[in-house]
Amino acid sequence: MQNTENNPITQEVIEETTQESTEETVQEIVEETAEETIQETVKEVKQETTNAQGTEGKNKSTNPQAGKSTGQKTKDTEAEDKSANKQTEKVNAIFKAYPQAKELHCTTDGFYFFLLSDASNHANTLEDKTVKTIKRK
Repeated sequence: MQNTENNPITQEVIEETTQESTEETVQEIVEETAEETIQETVKEVKQETTNAQGTEGKNKSTNPQAGKSTGQKTKDTEAEDKSANKQTEKVNAIFKAYPQAKELHCTTDGFYFFLLSDASNHANTLEDKTVKTIKRK
């Protein structure tokens, strides 16, 4: 009877199984981390939007039409949620396709860059020159 530890075919199967298992584990960690980072970013954006709407609401409170905008805010919020979900999906897809990427830099027109310098150069061509960094944890 042959010892399976010295069998080259058995060793190859063990190595392949170990490598596949490790790659799957790493991919799961990457996806979970990217999702957490994206959800945190979405929360930040929602909070900024809420703060901006609160300021906008205070400014409109003397306007007799202010009460009529309540339905519009709901539609705006729904549109923002859809937009945030699309951004989350896009960032997830990028992080999944590029597991070595540690961060992404997003310009206000929705373009993503791996290098901050590239994002900044592109942002300089835009009216809003803001670049948001999304880090993988």
